[in-house]
Amino acid sequence: MLVSHMYKFIYLKTIKTGGTSTEVFFQGAIEAPGAVIIDATQMRDDAAGIVGFRGDVSQLDEPPRWFNHMPAAAVKQKLDADIWQDYTKIGNIRNPFSRAVSAFYQQHRAGRFEMPEDFVDAKDLFSRFVKSENYRNYKHIVFIGPEFVLDEVIFYERLEQDISRVCSALSFDQPLERLPHYKKTTALHSEQQTEAFFTKDTADAVKTKEGWCFDRFGYSLDPAYASELPASASKT
Repeated sequence: MLVSHMYKFIYLKTIKTGGTSTEVFFQGAIEAPGAVIIDATQMRDDAAGIVGFRGDVSQLDEPPRWFNHMPAAAVKQKLDADIWQDYTKIGNIRNPFSRAVSAFYQQHRAGRFEMPEDFVDAKDLFSRFVKSENYRNYKHIVFIGPEFVLDEVIFYERLEQDISRVCSALSFDQPLERLPHYKKTTALHSEQQTEAFFTKDTADAVKTKEGWCFDRFGYSLDPAYASELPASASKT
């Protein structure tokens, strides 16, 4: 998560939505010009703003005050009330089917399992993953109770265009050439289209866990259209 006092925004980092690339890009609003910004970083909190710890919080003895993927309620509680009220709150949103496949590969990169060579076996492993507790939604990062807190949504499906639009709204002059690209999947079976991973059963599991996202943004309920913008994107 980020807070920039100069540009008056709060960035809430969602999970497997292009959030690391986006957060590193917007961190330029807090750092000195020309500063080198990388994906892993320690927490900082000073007059320029806040940069949450980016890394595996579970490996720390105690979580820092500010860290990546913080729930919106926790961020609100720790910020001054006028900052939460007045600053523009920004976050990334992604098609749930596409996100589920990305989360599956993240588990593989983390060493949670070996990827089977046969795609039929990989698809079965994916099915078990999306039905397990290891696959969770990120509603708590963008909602407080029934309230959706984001003022600006960056859709993964048009990442650069939405980042550019938000920069204009914030008067933050940062060239898109500085947008990094992290965590691209190049592992076994990553050439498969998103819909290839799904059966009706696994699609239903994702629809159940990510129902709030389908309902709010109008993403297609068919995994074959996982790369397309949701219906609500036409309004922004």
